[in-house]
Order: sequence, then structure tokens, then C-alpha cells
Amino acid sequence: MRILSREHFERGIIIKAIFHCGLMFIGIIMLQAWPNEGISQSNSTGLHPYEPVGCFRDAKYPRALPILVRKYPINYSELATSLAAIIQACAAKVYEYGFWYFGVEYRHECWSGVNGDKTYNRYGLSDNCLWNYSVGDRWTIFVYRFVEG
Repeated sequence: MRILSREHFERGIIIKAIFHCGLMFIGIIMLQAWPNEGISQSNSTGLHPYEPVGCFRDAKYPRALPILVRKYPINYSELATSLAAIIQACAAKVYEYGFWYFGVEYRHECWSGVNGDKTYNRYGLSDNCLWNYSVGDRWTIFVYRFVEG
């Protein structure tokens, strides 16, 4: 269970309380934010592991995942590579924000939210995703979740 997101630890000195067996230990943790070295297909670069959840319908309000994280450009001449890179870039950005669920809608839109695990399926399953690329199409979102690694 994550109590604080990664963004809480990105800079400076943070006091962290750890509860164990009814005792409270307070420690000071210094963390340094490292520059992003890009995104790779392997986890050797630190990309947190994630898995597909499925394809779901979406609507204008309220959204299945309420936060538009970013829209990514699509390279149509290298479509498969471009869409795979969009999924990975979305995963990296969402993990920085500390969310556990994210999705790609309309091929290039990255969506997420605080309670994504409770809201992603509010409109039910859909068959209209681009299954070969694991991304959503118009008003459909292909959802992923991070897994404990």
C-alpha cells in the first residue's frame, strides 16, 4: 500500500513516519530527482512494470479516468512503434504522478486519476479499442495498471 506518491519525495529532505508493531520510527530520507534518460522497452531504465486491464467505454462527463495527463504526437509512418512509445511515455508520466491506473484513449491521449481503480470501468467494457496496438479509439480507453515489482 502506497501512502504517499513519488512526487512527495522528489526534492529535498522529507521526514517519513513508519509504523511497525505499534511503534513509530521517524527517519529522514534524502532523495534526489534524477533527470529522465528516456524510455526504453526494458525495465533496466527503471520503468515500473504494468499490465493491461482491458478496453472500456468512456464519456465526456464524468470521464472514466478524470485527468488528461498529456496528448502525444503520433508518427503514422511508424504506427506500431509510435503507439508503443506513447503507452510507455504515458506509463512513465503517470507513475511520476503517483497514480496506479492509466489509459490511452483515442490512440494518443494519456488519462489517469487518483481513484482510477474505482472509475476506469464506470461505463463498462468495449470492443472498440485498437487491439493490435493496445490503445483506445474514439470514446474508448485501453486501461493499464502498475503491478508490484
